[in-house]
Amino acid sequence: MDLSTSRAFEEYFNHMLHKAVESGASDVHIEPFPGVFQIKFRVDGVLRFFDKQILDTKRLERFAEVTRKMCGFDMGKDGKPLDARFSIPSLPYDFRSSLCPTMYGEKIVLRLLQKNKAFDLRTYPLRDDAKACLGRALNRSQGMIIVSGPTGSGKTTLLYNALSVIDRIANNVHSIEDPIEYSLPNLGQTQVTHGSLSFAEVLRSLMRQDPDVILVGEIRDEETARSAIHASCTGHLVLSTVHANSAAEIVERMEGLGVKRDLFLANLAFASAQRLVSKNCPHCTEDDPDSIPLVRAVFGDDAIPKRGRGCEHCGNSGIKGMVLLFEWLTRERDGSGNKVIKPHDSLLNQSRYYMREGVINAENACGTD
Repeated sequence: MDLSTSRAFEEYFNHMLHKAVESGASDVHIEPFPGVFQIKFRVDGVLRFFDKQILDTKRLERFAEVTRKMCGFDMGKDGKPLDARFSIPSLPYDFRSSLCPTMYGEKIVLRLLQKNKAFDLRTYPLRDDAKACLGRALNRSQGMIIVSGPTGSGKTTLLYNALSVIDRIANNVHSIEDPIEYSLPNLGQTQVTHGSLSFAEVLRSLMRQDPDVILVGEIRDEETARSAIHASCTGHLVLSTVHANSAAEIVERMEGLGVKRDLFLANLAFASAQRLVSKNCPHCTEDDPDSIPLVRAVFGDDAIPKRGRGCEHCGNSGIKGMVLLFEWLTRERDGSGNKVIKPHDSLLNQSRYYMREGVINAENACGTD
């Protein structure tokens, strides 16, 4: 493609986004290097090369200018990280854009967000027993539901689906997000702004507005943690996320953020951890004996794992689709009537099962340890 005019760059940009949608990408990475920009798509959790264009300095600058404009960035702010959002009329997606300066120019990452996405916990890929436990927690009038997992593991999507269970006409439901990814009907939504508006500030304000259910996008500091636990024990149902490696570690994470362990456990309704793991391509999966030592070291058995060889169906990546691993904790009464924290399944056990079934490869299975 001849990229000699601004119009040509705009056409190329639109072509790139259409290809990203066709490939099922979740993110698009546009990264500059000396004399070239490189584009990758994240598909099924793995970055895949899409294209690169070798350009002279003038055309690189023009490409950066056009891309800034197309992404909706403030054209007057140079040398600073920026966030924006835009849409393409011909595509059923919104695009959340992030710009970060690098030594060679401005790197841009786009997150694809489906327009008019419908959320329904009944169709979310959880086991029935997990859905039942979460459903009981969502029926409570107060307490805390908190989910954990790495970036991109579907935490926010789970909470949006959880809100589908709640009657948002009969209840005052409000979310505090950074950023707002989807607009939901009958849900008040506030986006926090770095440097001027924090989760804790909005949460304190909401407490004066007669809330029933509050979704806090992320608990990342002591002030937010204390405000959230206070809300959960004063007649409100609080849903949130936190970064922790397992459901059990959520307790330690909250304690590290200044929340007393006993207070947190007394108000815990549901805690979970999840991972989205890339699946082997079913068209080219084969035995992977070279990974047996790794499996033996992590799982202690001699299962023969499998991996995708790479074929036309998976773009020669060996990966096709993703599987959700999910563990959770609930607070229940034991045989003596005392309330105890009960763990359900584990990420490692599930990854071992899927590896033995040939669904995921050894590296992805052992990566949940």
